[in-house]
Amino acid sequence: MRVRDPLQVDEGVPAAVEEHLAAVLRERTADAADADPDFASDVADRVAAFALGGGRRLRAEFLWWALRGSGGGAPRRRRPWGSRPPSNSSRRAR
Repeated sequence: MRVRDPLQVDEGVPAAVEEHLAAVLRERTADAADADPDFASDVADRVAAFALGGGRRLRAEFLWWALRGSGGGAPRRRRPWGSRPPSNSSRRAR
């Protein structure tokens, strides 16, 4: 599975979740088929199809935007060399 750039995920959270979920389920159903082919066809494949079969992925989207809103998911931007940090207006000069 690949790690996506957070800015790309911002463009389509449900699609990113769907892509990641499909990759995880492919691995798990392959593992199930190796362990027990009957179980894989009777249960694992059906559960995977159900999980991928729809939904708007709203919970995932709410979680993603909560993460982004709290400053997570993207590297911090660096200030240009020699620039001053933003002034704090609540502090008074002495």
